[in-house]
Amino acid sequence: MSISRFLLSLFSFFIISACGPIYETSYELRPPLSTEGRFCANQCTQNQQFCRQNCNSQVQMCEYNERLRAQNEYYAYAEEQRAKGQKIVKTPDSFYNSFQCSNVKNSCQDQCDDLYRSCFAGCGGKVIPHTTCVANCDQ
Repeated sequence: MSISRFLLSLFSFFIISACGPIYETSYELRPPLSTEGRFCANQCTQNQQFCRQNCNSQVQMCEYNERLRAQNEYYAYAEEQRAKGQKIVKTPDSFYNSFQCSNVKNSCQDQCDDLYRSCFAGCGGKVIPHTTCVANCDQ
């Protein structure tokens, strides 16, 4: 990542964070009362674990593809530098975007959690959201 891109990202972060409070939501889960409901909720847990394993597979594939893309860009860069008679100063890691796959992971796991809570509620459990301010809160 270039220095100018980094500074722009840092500046954007400060601008966004200065705009207002940032909230996070946690969830209290109260299990279903019936035996059938608890069995159903256990199935939801198994489905969530499978979903998260699928997310991990997607992230691994994303990282593999991102490494291939970075390697290809590096080879093109190195060939261009050689053709110009210039020194090769970058490495394949210079072209790797580590944020690319973290977005995939976060959105996928968020979907798994949303599906789990929906399934849990469908089994008769109670899902109680608790939203709290974590940054830029008014005192």
